Amino acid sequence: MQIEKRAEQLALRLARLLNEVPGHDREALRELLVERLREETEPIERPEGRGERRAGDFNPLGIGIPVFLVGAVLLVIFPPVGLLLLAAAGALVVWGLAVTLLAGPTVR
Repeated sequence: MQIEKRAEQLALRLARLLNEVPGHDREALRELLVERLREETEPIERPEGRGERRAGDFNPLGIGIPVFLVGAVLLVIFPPVGLLLLAAAGALVVWGLAVTLLAGPTVR
C-alpha cells in the first residue's frame, strides 16, 4: 500500500510540474517522461502459458450465431446453401452449449 501511495504522490508532482510548462512544449515533455519511465523500469515477466491459446479458449457458440444469420438470409436466396449453413449453425450452437455447460469454471 505504501508503494502505491508514494507512486501516486510522485505522479501528482510530475503532473503539476508538467502543467506549468507552456502548451507547445508540454506534449513533448510528457512523451519524454512516459518514454523514460518505460525505458527505466524492468518489464514484468508474464506467467507461464499466458498469451497462448488453449483448447478451452475456443467456443463454437460465438461462430454459430452469425452462421445461423447468414444461413437464414441465404435460405431465401439460395435454399440448398441456406439449409447447409443452418444445419452447420445448429451443430455449432449445440457444440458451444455443450462446451459451456460441461466445462468447469475457468480460473485466470
